[in-house]
Amino acid sequence: MFFEPDGGSRVGFYGREGLAGQVGTSPEGSGFSGLVLTYVVRSETRVDEIVAEAEKAGATILKPAGALPWGGYGGTFADLDGYIWSIGYSAKGTDQPYAE
Repeated sequence: MFFEPDGGSRVGFYGREGLAGQVGTSPEGSGFSGLVLTYVVRSETRVDEIVAEAEKAGATILKPAGALPWGGYGGTFADLDGYIWSIGYSAKGTDQPYAE
């Protein structure tokens, strides 16, 4: 389920197990809070750059950047505080004012 506030960023809700599987982690235990921060960018190249920057800074790569099952391109990592970030791009997303 998604909510799109007027002029704001989308907020999506997923089942815990499905979300954990999507980002490459286990839904069990304290390693997954059930929260994923998604950052949308305007090119596959930018996804690659951000994932590489995160890894260089010490992040744990959960899913390397690559093609996604739904047709987009993205990768996920856990930052040094344990927050999970999903970096994504979709060629179909032409009207994304919130994308970098």
